[in-house]
Amino acid sequence: MTFKKENYTTTVPKAKVVVPGFKQAFSQFEERMVLDQCSKSMASNYGRNIAHMALHFGKLPHEVPIDQVNSYLYRLTVYDNLSISFFKQTVFGLRYWYRLFGLNDQALHMPSIKHTQTLPTVLSKQECKDIFAAPRLLKHRFLLAFAYAAGLRMNELSLLTPCLLAKKKGNETKRTSKRKETKPNDHETPKKERKRT
Repeated sequence: MTFKKENYTTTVPKAKVVVPGFKQAFSQFEERMVLDQCSKSMASNYGRNIAHMALHFGKLPHEVPIDQVNSYLYRLTVYDNLSISFFKQTVFGLRYWYRLFGLNDQALHMPSIKHTQTLPTVLSKQECKDIFAAPRLLKHRFLLAFAYAAGLRMNELSLLTPCLLAKKKGNETKRTSKRKETKPNDHETPKKERKRT
């Protein structure tokens, strides 16, 4: 059975009607996702992929033997040519489902997902000079050079305002994280004591 990626609103209700016991099991799944404070997109992606599998086998996912689950996942990636993210979401959703119903052994037998780590692209000196010289306006050149020298991300650069860059009483405004800022404290600088006459 090959199927197109259907959206959440058609796959899950269809599985609730067609697969016996899926409606009650899926309500437990949804409750647990809410209690674990999972995002709505995570809940819908996991739920849709679990519903796909339940429709494919005609029974609850935890009633399917692990070797059939693995052949199902193999067919998804090789023959149906679905994306790797669909495969990952199905595996993670099944792990969550198995743990929910106390089947930790089956969750451990799920295929492991490789995490590919890519190295950042490092520019040469000449490439940096070319990038900094590319903008026509001086302020754009300055912003690029400033961001590069300070190691700022683009969203941090867009949050900069002139008052953050200005010096006030010899203290600079420092940023502690992406969104929070700390302002210089006036009590840090010693105040002149009044002389009594």
